[in-house]
Amino acid sequence: MNKYFIVFFFFSLLIFNACKEDTVTNVITNSRELISAFEVNKQVLFLSVNTTTSGLSYYFKKNNCDEATQKNYTSVFIEDIRFFDNLSGYYYCYDTNMVCVAHPVLKSYIGQNHLENVDSKGTKFAYIIRDSLRLNGNGYVEYYWKNQNSADHELKVVYFSIIKGTKLFIGADVFQDYQKGWMLDSVGMKRELIRNIVHSTAKGFSSIFKHIISDSLQRIDFMKAYLDSLRFFNDRSGYFFVDDTNHFSVVFPTEKGFEGTSLYDYVDPKGNFPVRSMVEVIKQDGRGFVEYYFTNPATNKSEKKFVYVEEIEGTEYFIGTGVYF
Repeated sequence: MNKYFIVFFFFSLLIFNACKEDTVTNVITNSRELISAFEVNKQVLFLSVNTTTSGLSYYFKKNNCDEATQKNYTSVFIEDIRFFDNLSGYYYCYDTNMVCVAHPVLKSYIGQNHLENVDSKGTKFAYIIRDSLRLNGNGYVEYYWKNQNSADHELKVVYFSIIKGTKLFIGADVFQDYQKGWMLDSVGMKRELIRNIVHSTAKGFSSIFKHIISDSLQRIDFMKAYLDSLRFFNDRSGYFFVDDTNHFSVVFPTEKGFEGTSLYDYVDPKGNFPVRSMVEVIKQDGRGFVEYYFTNPATNKSEKKFVYVEEIEGTEYFIGTGVYF
């Protein structure tokens, strides 16, 4: 067995055992030691895939969606998602028999069974994925694949996770040498994590609203079903919120009383007007970071946090999440 798979297999077991049914956890260190790009990007894969599979699972369960609807929504949701700085990151969807359901890049894969796929070293990595899904519902695997940018077969890492309550799973990957030599401290890693998960979710929502849901009330229902139960980070302090450019709260999982009200005059304990700042960032750049103080649901104390927000294209909404200092 590939030694890299052994390492990642036990790593995936460690993470899986730390997860709760309604919580997406990830390992975040407060150490001042620098973290390699490879480690940061593995965290991006883990958190991005898990927030997406969890959100879709919540929506499918609440609306009792049949298999055809599950496949349609998942395919549309992931179609336009691209992440990482060079936009090389994307999601793909297979069923648990390794039949490709959706692939935004390799359209010829769709509808084909890929269980017998092998890499340039002869590794049948699809069997490893299938068996990990049966055992844990998620996991990591490494194999060699052709990098379209370099034309070489390079080592890549894949993270994959089942959409609970379905026969579908979503995966994403990154080549090991991407951003080689690039390092971040723990704060930089947190910023990179929230930037990528907000971007992916914003693109997924935009695609669903463009192709499936046009009614404004149904769009809000979709976002609430997707976001209300979604929590991440080890202390469950991570959640998404949605506001509009008129400063109204649309979805606020931890402060339901805010929903439907104007937050234009909301002021934090330090005199900042967070939502005004967010709207300004959205109108000016379409995305960006804002810092302010807010109650951490994990500690019930007002703490400094930095938040990343991004517009949901084609709507007046924007979505965000933050990390507490």
